[in-house]
Amino acid sequence: MRSYYLIDYESVRENGLLGISKLPAGDLVYLFYTKNSDQLKLEFLDEIKDQQTAEKIILCKANTGRQFIEMYLATILGSLIGSDSAQENRYIIVSRDCDFLGIQSYWNDQLNKNLVEISTSIEKAKLPDPFIGDKLEQVMQLRRLIQSILEKNE
Repeated sequence: MRSYYLIDYESVRENGLLGISKLPAGDLVYLFYTKNSDQLKLEFLDEIKDQQTAEKIILCKANTGRQFIEMYLATILGSLIGSDSAQENRYIIVSRDCDFLGIQSYWNDQLNKNLVEISTSIEKAKLPDPFIGDKLEQVMQLRRLIQSILEKNE
């Protein structure tokens, strides 16, 4: 299982990268930023001390504008999920932006699994809380039940 971390840098800054040096081989980090991310400096590379860790980062510069990072990140997420035939990977959106909750809900409903997560840093996403996962699964089952009832009544 591979984990993909899609980081909204404008939302979480360097704090979102905490734990990057501890990622297992194969995990990838997509770092989304715009020219307004003037704080995207080499300082954030302090934790990245070796070439192996640096190779895990894919820089994704978005155009400047309203919701550009969110749209770019959602597009890349969909592309990753669509190209992953096994669909057993984890996809972690690292952001403080609540707009990603809808994206998370959509993909988890489509995949019928809790593969898309939201966190405020890589480090905090490392160990998913099983209690939260169970609750999310219960909520998704309830949503599917309600949806099927609504569809029958149409």
